[in-house]
Amino acid sequence: MHPRAAFTLIELVIVIVIIGIIAAIAVPRMGNAAQNSRVSTAVSNLQSLRKAADLFTAEHEGRTPNYDETNTRTDDPDSIAVRLTKGPGNDGVTGGPY
Repeated sequence: MHPRAAFTLIELVIVIVIIGIIAAIAVPRMGNAAQNSRVSTAVSNLQSLRKAADLFTAEHEGRTPNYDETNTRTDDPDSIAVRLTKGPGNDGVTGGPY
């Protein structure tokens, strides 16, 4: 007999089945990983915004970003704080979820 030079058909089928099983397990986990990364990004962005607001308050003698120099709430329609507190689409400017 001569030595084998190639794989048999059954060996190739077994390898393909094993790869298919691994792919069937891995694909749903990849979908969850994508969703989890979007959630993590959103949480990180919110934490950054909170830290920025805390820093602003510390640097401006306890005033928060939605108050003017007299420490009274501003109703300037261009104020970012006013637009953020009005809610979705209520200001006629952003029309978005803020």
